[in-house]
Amino acid sequence: MPAQPAQAAVPHPLDEVPQTFKSGDSYAVRDGLVTYIRRDLLGPWDGETETLPSASSGPRDRYLVGMLGPRPHASKADEIALAAAQSADTDSGDESEGDDSEPQDRLTPQAAGHIWASSMGLSFTVPASVGTLSVVARWGRYTQSEEATDQGTTRRVWSREPVEHPVDIDVTGAADRVVPLEGDAVALDVQVRHHAGNGGGEDLRIVELALVNRQEDSREARDAHWLFQTSLEATAFPDDQAAVFYPVDDPLDPANRSNAPEDAEDRRLRLLYRDSLSHAKGRNVAVLRGRSRASTLCRPAAHTTGHCARPGGGRTSHQRLRRHPSGPVTPPPRSCVRQGATVMPGPEASGPLAGP
Repeated sequence: MPAQPAQAAVPHPLDEVPQTFKSGDSYAVRDGLVTYIRRDLLGPWDGETETLPSASSGPRDRYLVGMLGPRPHASKADEIALAAAQSADTDSGDESEGDDSEPQDRLTPQAAGHIWASSMGLSFTVPASVGTLSVVARWGRYTQSEEATDQGTTRRVWSREPVEHPVDIDVTGAADRVVPLEGDAVALDVQVRHHAGNGGGEDLRIVELALVNRQEDSREARDAHWLFQTSLEATAFPDDQAAVFYPVDDPLDPANRSNAPEDAEDRRLRLLYRDSLSHAKGRNVAVLRGRSRASTLCRPAAHTTGHCARPGGGRTSHQRLRRHPSGPVTPPPRSCVRQGATVMPGPEASGPLAGP
């Protein structure tokens, strides 16, 4: 049998494409990935005033997190409550008598309709000397409009309008109140509780803020009654750089010794993350930690604190320096403390990511 001629190696298609890369370090690559994930999952993908492609059925199908739905109709709410009650009976083992071979006709939450969050917010503690907080509520509103095509016809597309409402909140009173942001459609729910200081310390105020979508669900309005890319940010007034937010649980504070968990593993984790203090708690959303700013977070991110070798030997924690700042503190070099790692919120962020 004659010998077969050797076949030339087929080049890979990528070998014919010039490989050019922008200059940058691993931090820049990671930040770029975080930005890409935020645009893809939370939005907006194409800028603050983006227009979704004509083939898109709406922003609810385009984005996955950071959205607040309208209130369901009364009939739908009753169906959801019935479904929740039946689910609770099933979990508790309360089954009706009868032939087990026949499937039971139960109203599940899935059959009752979609269940979504209509509010999100955060809670934090400030000293009683703080009388006013500056809060900024932001979200995106999507509406349908007519757009001309190259063929001389029109088509309906979804366009985004950025919305921002800065408000000053008086926290000296104890009465709960609702601050309208857009009439009765969207409001900021404010709750303030006073707490006496321990051991003669300064009295505290526990503040809870919630952004609430009070619009009713409408089949005709569809996604127009939803709030997208929602966020809340709170700072002191008038100095927005003042460190007024107290840690939620500082294990090194003698006043918190009674807060130690009973589980041994939880106690070890509490000690391990003693320098990763949380200054706020989220509801239906994660929060970024910080003594001068409390803000919600609906995207994967993290604040990673490093331990740097001191010039004279030993180790120091930047977070420990920030716990009780008695004077100017020089931040450690960038190689020691890095923010924006592409991981899900950990001990520094509380609450699940918001979702539909």
